[in-house]
Amino acid sequence: MGSEERVFHGKPGGQVTKTTLYVFHLKLPTEIRLGHRLKFECETSSVIPATKSRQWRGGANNKLLCYDGTTVDPTKYKEKIINQTNYELIVEEASENDLQCLYACRVGFDIDQKFLEVNEYNFVQLPDENFTKVDYQMQNGQSRLILVLFKVFPKPVCKLKNKGRVLPETNATKSVVLYNVTYRLESSESIIPCGEQLEIECKVGNERYLVPARNSIICNSSKTSKDSATSLVTSVGVCVACISFVGLAVLWTICKRKKKDNCEYTRAVNKAEGMNLTI
Repeated sequence: MGSEERVFHGKPGGQVTKTTLYVFHLKLPTEIRLGHRLKFECETSSVIPATKSRQWRGGANNKLLCYDGTTVDPTKYKEKIINQTNYELIVEEASENDLQCLYACRVGFDIDQKFLEVNEYNFVQLPDENFTKVDYQMQNGQSRLILVLFKVFPKPVCKLKNKGRVLPETNATKSVVLYNVTYRLESSESIIPCGEQLEIECKVGNERYLVPARNSIICNSSKTSKDSATSLVTSVGVCVACISFVGLAVLWTICKRKKKDNCEYTRAVNKAEGMNLTI
């Protein structure tokens, strides 16, 4: 925004011998990170006269932040004189309340103000790992994977890294800037086989974020018990079959041997009777 100051020399109604343009404008931060500094710069085209005061306004309630170097909260706001035509406001440890609002620098009665709007190009906030939730269950033949990301911006696009399947977004809530986003994927088939590593990758703006998770997914206990019982029954069945087969083989061998012994006995008796008849 510009302000024009006209300086007249000579008698009233005479020729204007000099005209000075006094222009200044506000520069907003180009990169925003929560917990880091924000810097707003006010640049003027000429030296600020001592008779003109400097002011900064802004924040959630568009309040006065600084007046001629004196701030309302020295731990939060600081003014720094760069040179005779440039000065800046420093906001310490930026929070959500410092974003999405007007900021203004004022020199005398002239003001330039701009809206500090966040977008995916100047602001990225990765999810809070301490509150990220991942839940995988298998019940009644159905697989369900739920992912909840807290305090993130912009809304991420997430997928299973090892399968390339995109997780559908089912719910999103927003505070001032940050989102809480829920993703849900259901399938009649196993989404993550038991023992396979869970890898979820999310694209947050221009950054990539790997969701922290265990190296393996623990299957639903009911399914595990059922599978264990099935395996046990199968094993017992195989053992019984093997024992039965061995028993039948032994019995067959005994019967065969017994039959052979009976035949030999019969032949011996017949031979003895033949000898008696001859005598």
